[in-house]
Amino acid sequence: MRTEPRRPGPHPLPAACAAADPARLLDTAVRLIAKPSPTGAAGAAADELAAVLAADGFAVARPAAGHPAAPA
Repeated sequence: MRTEPRRPGPHPLPAACAAADPARLLDTAVRLIAKPSPTGAAGAAADELAAVLAADGFAVARPAAGHPAAPA
């Protein structure tokens, strides 16, 4: 929950919506939904998300978190 007041100026949501690619958002959602991800065993979905982010140039770190079937 946000505790500090928003900075003055135009709200960022319209610009973010204008910059979003609806087809890409849908493709990403379909890719993630297609991966089995039951509670406690979401490793495949996490792998797919890591691949999406890495393909866009983000550094992805997934440290061990004590959940072998759903690694961070």
